[in-house]
Order: sequence, then structure tokens, then C-alpha cells
Amino acid sequence: MSTYYLFLDELKANNIYSHFCLGGCIIEDIYYRNTIIPYVNTLKQEIFGNTTVILHESKIRQKKLDPSTQSDYSVMKDSIRENEFWRKMKMLFSNHEIRTMCVGIDYEKYKSVYTKSQQKNSEYFIALQIILENFVHFLQENNGKGAVYIESRGIDDDQTLENQYITIKNNGTLFIEHHNFNQLLKTISFPMKADNNIGVQIADFIPNPIARQFDCLEQKSLNLYTEIKDKSYDGNKSLIDRFGLKKVL
Repeated sequence: MSTYYLFLDELKANNIYSHFCLGGCIIEDIYYRNTIIPYVNTLKQEIFGNTTVILHESKIRQKKLDPSTQSDYSVMKDSIRENEFWRKMKMLFSNHEIRTMCVGIDYEKYKSVYTKSQQKNSEYFIALQIILENFVHFLQENNGKGAVYIESRGIDDDQTLENQYITIKNNGTLFIEHHNFNQLLKTISFPMKADNNIGVQIADFIPNPIARQFDCLEQKSLNLYTEIKDKSYDGNKSLIDRFGLKKVL
């Protein structure tokens, strides 16, 4: 039985995006260690001159020093290097064994359809429930067991999310029984940005282009939407809209 990791990242609804999105990528353990990590570290070395830089989409697009991590993205002001970075990121998805998932919820529509008194859970919990359900479906289809990684948001937020994770595992969902969750879904971890977790950094590039698609916004000139969509998990039944890129509201 193979081990698979689901790396996740979130994008909150804001003045640009109406959708809250939770998305990420699934990568098999040995393949992640032997192929994905070396590929990304080579990319970092070639583009930024070191492997310690943290790949963060919004910071990379800002093309300046990030004081929080001391990562210098100013090299991206060189259009040749910038285009090479995005070309290699496209190849990361296109040429490697990665599966993607993302769930989007129109935050204002959610609040208007379900008033505060009717809301059982937050939009994060709803998205997490669907993501985990589809991840367990993937694990069943691929005879695997899995673990989840989400970048730490602080000790209190991490604890709240871990409690939600345990609740979903213990109760199951509409389509999958709790014993399947407990049998196939193992730990959840919260690496910090300083841990330089490659999988979490890859996941950071997924919610933004999917949110743009859900909101019918034009994609940025340099983007990974096509590559992410092409690698979306379809349940082995050509159902990307159900298992891969799921728009709830």
C-alpha cells in the first residue's frame, strides 16, 4: 500500500475574489522525495541562486524582498528569468505525477443563502470536508493511505483545524463512511514557512488561478491554470467538476 501526501493551501475571499478556495496537490511519498523535491530545488537554484528561498506565488509576483522570510524575489524583474521560472513550474505539473484538487465557495452567496443562525460550519470546514472526502476516494482508487499537510497559521488556528479534521474522520461524510476515513487517512501536519516544505509551496500556486476561473476573471499572463486543470483528479470517471475542481456555490 503506497503512501500519498495531500498538500493544501487556502485563498480567502477578498476585494478581488468572491470565492474562498482550498486547494492543493497529491503526491506519492517516494516519488515526492526522489523526484519532486530534487526538481524544485534545482529550479530554485537555477532561478534564485539558492534552495532556501520560499516559493510563494503572490510574493514572487511582487518581485521584491519578503522581510518575513528574507527571500529575495527581485530577480523576477528580469523577464527572461521570470519566464523561465513559470516555464519550469508548468513542467513541474505537466511532466510529473501530481494530482490537483480545489474546492471553491462564494463567500457572500454562502452567507446570503444560509443566515448566521442556519450555518452549521465555516466555509473552511465545508471545503475541507469535501477535499478530504475526495482525497479518501483517491486513496481507495489507488490502494493507498494518506496524510495531510497545511502550512501553519498559528497555534490556535492549527488546533481548530486539527479538531475539524478529527471530527470529519470520526463522523465520515455524505458519501464515505467514517471507518474508511480512519482506515486510509492518517495524520495532519502544520509545517511552518521556515520549514521549507516543498509540497506546501507547490500547493500555494493552486488556489489563485482556480479562484480566478470560478469568478470568471481573466487569468494572469503567466499562470498555471491549464496545467492545474489537466492534472485535476477526476475520480477515474472523467468527473473533474466533482472530484478535482469543485465549485460549491
